[in-house]
Amino acid sequence: MDEETHVPGSPEETKETKDERIYLIPAAIIIAGIIIAGAVMYSFSPAGFRIIGEKTGGERTAFDFTELAGALGLDVKQFSDCISSRKYQDEVAKDYEDGVQAGVDGTPAFFINGAKVSGAQPFSVFKAAIDGVKQTQTPAEKASIENGADDDPVLGNPNAPVTIIEFGDFQCPYCKKFHDDTFPMLKKTYIDTGKAKFVYRDFPLENIHPNARPAAEAAECADDQGKFWEYHNALYRDQSALFDTSSANNSK
Repeated sequence: MDEETHVPGSPEETKETKDERIYLIPAAIIIAGIIIAGAVMYSFSPAGFRIIGEKTGGERTAFDFTELAGALGLDVKQFSDCISSRKYQDEVAKDYEDGVQAGVDGTPAFFINGAKVSGAQPFSVFKAAIDGVKQTQTPAEKASIENGADDDPVLGNPNAPVTIIEFGDFQCPYCKKFHDDTFPMLKKTYIDTGKAKFVYRDFPLENIHPNARPAAEAAECADDQGKFWEYHNALYRDQSALFDTSSANNSK
């Protein structure tokens, strides 16, 4: 998962500065990337788990993930137990570490049959990348792609010839931009037609997004009840609520 080409001139937002600019795309779509040259992504530095919120009566509070689960029809007690026990703490940490090892340095980041595409790119860039990758792999290449997908949630035909892996952060505005602007056409053109499957892996940027990790763990708990994608979509749809630190959250 390390095939990429660096093209200067496109913004990448970091914790340290918003003036550094890095643009990363597969070699097959350099021309499209140069023309667009406007994708953005958040980059990271390691940080520990925390849930930040406003102090109310001496208690620290944050986003209410259980309330969202109830609104989506999940078994609230089962979900709450999952959240409280932090059942998926290690799974989210593994996603993050796998992302680091694969060369992820910001969100959103994608691997299309191993070729890296970074940033909230428009559909045309994904189309060029998908159309340009090998759709028939050797056993070793296929194993590498499957290892990259790990056991994370999959949308689409599991036997599709193209695997799109996203490393995302539920509190990242550029991840939301991708899911609002690009993902619907990607889903209609490639995922719904069986040409590609989409895998979501967690890459919480905790240094700037303190609710990203608990959101990732909550989505994994929703997956226990077969509603990962419903929860995933709701988190991105109502992302602004993750920045509202006055909401209650029973994660601990």
